Amino acid sequence: MSTHTLGIIVNGATGRICSTQHLKNSLIAMRDEGGLAVGDKQVVPRPLLVGRDAARLAEVARTYGVADWTTDLDAALANPAFPVFFDAAASGGRVAVLTKAIAADASCVEGYASRGISREALGDVDGARADYAKSIEVEVKAGIARHLAET
Repeated sequence: MSTHTLGIIVNGATGRICSTQHLKNSLIAMRDEGGLAVGDKQVVPRPLLVGRDAARLAEVARTYGVADWTTDLDAALANPAFPVFFDAAASGGRVAVLTKAIAADASCVEGYASRGISREALGDVDGARADYAKSIEVEVKAGIARHLAET
């Protein structure tokens, strides 16, 4: 079985829930166990920690043995080695952060869906509907591409 390293941007990495639930109990545990079997590949997560406080990021990175961290979200989003974006930052800025992630990768289904949820929670029903529709459109196109690649 071949191994595939998957770069994952983890925004808001210094938050308590992110550092314990998303990092320690999920991504780091998965990495330390050698990854997750997906088809004929073993997928190993490679987190890139992103946050506002460099000292706290360095401490979280040291605690979990993560080499990659930054306070520059734009640079992280521009890094092709990290194609997956996960936002665990405070909810108040989520729409703006997800808009940046979508701008970096317009095929980011999760970005549209998550931004839709955030917009709906803020009362922007029309914006939420537009994001939900876009996430479905992008997923359908990705599904067709996957199907064609498999045949």
